[in-house]
Amino acid sequence: MRPSVRQVMQRVARVFDVEIVALKRGRRGEANDARKVAMYLVRRLCDLTLQKTAGHFGVVGWPCAQVRAKRSADRRFKKRVEQVEISFNQQKT
Repeated sequence: MRPSVRQVMQRVARVFDVEIVALKRGRRGEANDARKVAMYLVRRLCDLTLQKTAGHFGVVGWPCAQVRAKRSADRRFKKRVEQVEISFNQQKT
């Protein structure tokens, strides 16, 4: 069973210690890793198209690519993303 968009956003907000509203708000030039991770994980865990994911967040393609790149370059960041992902995988069993 796939998590809902809301469930993913709640977990990301908790792990990154931000309000859910911060995940929905995109501001040009403002770093918001939690928002990017939420977009990335919604696409990955909820199996939504870019278009449907964009309905929740706005622009999606570029931030998802940034998360993939940062996961490769930053071990601490990768761990935080995996922490959210694993929490959903554990629910399935």
